[in-house]
Amino acid sequence: MTGTAFQRAGRLACLCPDDIAPDDLVASPAATTTRAAAAFALSILAQVLVISVLPLAGAMLAPEPLRAGWPFAAMLLGTVAASLPASILRDAFGRRAAFALGAGIGIAGGVAGAFAVAAGLFGLLLVAAFWLGVAQGFGAAYRHEALALPAEWRQTGGYLIFASGAISGLVAPFVLSWSERAASPIPFAGTLMAAGLVQVLVLALAVAPFRHGLERSGQGNAASDWRRWAGPTALAALAWFGMTHAMAHAPAVLIGCGVRPEGIAGFIAWHVVAMYAPALAGPAMSRRVGAPVIVAAGILLVAAGLIVLRTSPSVEAIALALTTTGAGWCLATTGATAMLHATAPTRRQVGLHDAAIVLCALAGALLR
Repeated sequence: MTGTAFQRAGRLACLCPDDIAPDDLVASPAATTTRAAAAFALSILAQVLVISVLPLAGAMLAPEPLRAGWPFAAMLLGTVAASLPASILRDAFGRRAAFALGAGIGIAGGVAGAFAVAAGLFGLLLVAAFWLGVAQGFGAAYRHEALALPAEWRQTGGYLIFASGAISGLVAPFVLSWSERAASPIPFAGTLMAAGLVQVLVLALAVAPFRHGLERSGQGNAASDWRRWAGPTALAALAWFGMTHAMAHAPAVLIGCGVRPEGIAGFIAWHVVAMYAPALAGPAMSRRVGAPVIVAAGILLVAAGLIVLRTSPSVEAIALALTTTGAGWCLATTGATAMLHATAPTRRQVGLHDAAIVLCALAGALLR
């Protein structure tokens, strides 16, 4: 074993055999992309399940109406708290150990959340929502695994990993319907438990042996310009602020329009499809107009969706608003991520980028 095997603090051969001799273990870009895309899609599926029921579970258990949004806010706060550690721990202990930690916390969050709604414990629901948010913070980091790819594949791989989230929107309504029937008559417990079970699959992908493409993938340039980091971060933050504001408030508006709680999952599911499917056209659009134009178009779509949501309280208008904000968020996020990756960011910059945009998402969710 070479001396370079022990350059990283905390490296354990029993946990991270894929990282011990990266020069000898080079996976194809397609294999690396597929692995990251599968883990990212499952992480998004767990997130969709949680988002579909958490605002309603909060309203059911909150001791007063003003606290109904606290569980959703706790989930976003957990995502903020995990964003920087998710990046740093991948260097300190290896990808497998870091991603496994995030998935394990998500499993605990799903179980705790199911017990909380079954027992009527609002405080425990807040803790569970925070843990589920931490898992989302780790899961979102999979989109940065494109930094592990060769330069000529990096942009395409990043868009494909992000686009895999659209699969979650198609699958989520079936999983939610089945889980709610399985846990009947306790509302929302089955869905939160299902989110924990999905994290078991994420954990399995995280710990299975796999070979990554580059020894220094995602390490970045220590002299990377923070001014170049600020632009993509601020633009993505605007899109996240608007999108989460729409997602946090649309369920209550739909209920007011007469939509049953189980029907809301369908609206959220198509919103999620809109959030990720446009990334499939990302490589072509990026080559044609460039990432900054894609980001600008995305922010305009988010703004248009919010105007519709605020001014037209009807089922059709809300469906249009969710689709528009989702598509705009996708364009803004993927474009900003491409701009960020072009700066050769450090792990710290990647983590702070994620923390900043999720913090703005939290502000959007809390805005009334």
